Amino acid sequence: MTIAQAGNTGNQLAQGFKPRQVTMLSIAGVIGAGLFASGHAIVAAEPAAIVAYALVGASLIILATVLSARGEPASERLA
Repeated sequence: MTIAQAGNTGNQLAQGFKPRQVTMLSIAGVIGAGLFASGHAIVAAEPAAIVAYALVGASLIILATVLSARGEPASERLA
């Protein structure tokens, strides 16, 4: 159904991104840019580069989880 058809039938389509989708797009953009920029390093030191990417990725996931957990009490007070 196109937007023009939705206007004719009374149904409305919402167009936009949810915060989670914006976060996933930004993460994918950063990872993609990092892989394109360091492609030669990955080829030259393949095992070490894979381990380094895994360690940095795991530490960033832990950091994001900790920061999210720290923000929850503040957001509960606002509600």
